[in-house]
Amino acid sequence: MIKKTGLFFLCLFCCVGIAFAEKEDKPDKTLSKLQKQQIKVFVELQKSMLNAPNKTNDLLKKSFELIAENSVDSYSEYAAYGQKLEDRVESLLTEGKTKSAEKYSMAASYYLKIAKENKKMIRFFKNYDRNKFETALNSYLEIESTIKKNNLKIIKREWLSPKEVSEVVLQYMKAKKGNRKDNDKKEEK
Repeated sequence: MIKKTGLFFLCLFCCVGIAFAEKEDKPDKTLSKLQKQQIKVFVELQKSMLNAPNKTNDLLKKSFELIAENSVDSYSEYAAYGQKLEDRVESLLTEGKTKSAEKYSMAASYYLKIAKENKKMIRFFKNYDRNKFETALNSYLEIESTIKKNNLKIIKREWLSPKEVSEVVLQYMKAKKGNRKDNDKKEEK
């Protein structure tokens, strides 16, 4: 059974994610099978918070499982890329190119940090330490955001963050609502 404060923060997290979702009218129709699974689990989670609170923890665990299982590949890619950049830093330093080496070193540190958080997510899921998993996930997303802001290569991940899932659900709800309004207008004519 989830503690009341945990349930409160879970509800708050979901509501905040929906409230800050991007305002796009049409949902992305190119969702992968995994992303569709995540959305299904998210919708079930929302329903269970109202109807079956004892099922909520199982659904939350399932949503984390989808992320953790698909984090193995990106961990390997980020770690390898970070190491490759560190090797490049060493060669730049031997060539006396310190400014270039600093840039590569910064990028390498981001990639190695995100790989570390990715590895933590996998480990914390295996032990199912929900709080540590959520902390690692949030750190991962912050580092990913920093990588994007610095116009560095981002490795495409298959899974969606909880915020991205809520955005997609909101987009579908808006599209469905828009379709109903259009159908109502047609019926009035």
